[in-house]
Amino acid sequence: MASKCLAVAAAIVGYDAARVKKSTNEEVWQPKLIGGNISMKFPAFLSLFEDEGDKGKVAITQFGREKKLPIVGTARVSKLDAGVLGKMIGQGSLSDDIETEPFVSTFIQWPNLITKFGEYTVIPDGFLVPGRDKSGIFLADSRGSRGNVHCITREYYGFYHEVKWIDFDGDGHKDVLTARTLKSFDWKFTGQLIWLKNPGPDRMMKEEWKETFIVEGPDIVFVPKKHRDGWAVYCSEFFSKRITVHFLSAKGEHKGMRIIDDTPSLGGPFAVELVDIDGDGTPEILATNHENKKEESAVFAYTIPPAVSGTRDLEKGEFKRHTLAIDIFFTVDFEEKGMASPGFAHAFYPRIGETQGPKHLVVSGDGAHDVWYLRPKGGRFEYEPIRVDDWKGTTGQMLLHDFDGNGIMDVLVPDNDQWTLRAFTFEEVSGSRAGALDVKARDAREAARGRDSDA
Repeated sequence: MASKCLAVAAAIVGYDAARVKKSTNEEVWQPKLIGGNISMKFPAFLSLFEDEGDKGKVAITQFGREKKLPIVGTARVSKLDAGVLGKMIGQGSLSDDIETEPFVSTFIQWPNLITKFGEYTVIPDGFLVPGRDKSGIFLADSRGSRGNVHCITREYYGFYHEVKWIDFDGDGHKDVLTARTLKSFDWKFTGQLIWLKNPGPDRMMKEEWKETFIVEGPDIVFVPKKHRDGWAVYCSEFFSKRITVHFLSAKGEHKGMRIIDDTPSLGGPFAVELVDIDGDGTPEILATNHENKKEESAVFAYTIPPAVSGTRDLEKGEFKRHTLAIDIFFTVDFEEKGMASPGFAHAFYPRIGETQGPKHLVVSGDGAHDVWYLRPKGGRFEYEPIRVDDWKGTTGQMLLHDFDGNGIMDVLVPDNDQWTLRAFTFEEVSGSRAGALDVKARDAREAARGRDSDA
């Protein structure tokens, strides 16, 4: 009967039911913890570099509060060898037997999601914490603090989370597109989408880049995609409590916007990403909010309007919201270091090279001090939440990669409060064993509810 219902649903929505495993006796995936951990102060955002200068390096941004002290520690960026990590994961245990390479520890206050631009490491910096809000966007050469670290733009009361690269002025040099948050003296926050002109290779590490204001609103995470003759920029607007798409010309001029979601149940949106979640060949918006009440903290998916005459009707088409997970992210009280949850969500296939079927999800609990695995249940946008572990610390942005090369996805987890890097991978199990794991997940949720009542 269940198979018939799934087939009918697939016919209605155009979903490929054959891609979904329907029998409980078939193999399904579950998380498998890697033992041990790697000691590291304040790990927060993780990135994997694959360019020639940093081939196989994991970059870690580090910031946070000193243990047992109400002060913010010194921020830095460090690197680890992904190959050594892979050997540890393959052997089933992490340890401190790995060398940390210090990279940048000067000028920066609170480094967020770092990326590469050619030979340079790009560091968006700053946060709302007093003393860490004199921020900027930095470029660091291959020697980091021992070489040249240059601030291309500075904001004395604000912060940046990420940058994207687009040549807006057509001079052949990619410019910076970024969102920033501005903080007023009375602790009110506003967001701005801006672009910064790349002055060219001879001057890019010597002078401040010219700023062009685009529009108010975007403040945290954003995704630019080509649209018509310009760009559609999907944005989380945390402080405005809405998800939007802004339309830009090829030259970066603002041409209009569309509110995708500003309903009260959205809360404050945090992460947005475009990814084909359900495996139908069409991308969706994968989003999280960042709330301090468990019953409101959630992961969402938004379907994007279909194409009309080859172009998606983003201006008038329907963005339909689907709730993938809610009421599972227990948020630790602020006095216990946590504040809000969840953090970033990542879509993936456990088996490297898989291309069909609904994607699996992992979500950092952030202030919930845990990590969750959302396993596809069979229906479109339906997931079973499984708590990977309760690590007792704020979880930052995780890194998904097959570190040990066995064809199965691994996940590296930064624990910002416990000052450790942890890891887990995945294994296939029979339907009966998966059911037992679901009982563990249920027990974890019940324990979380108990902690709620005790708080």
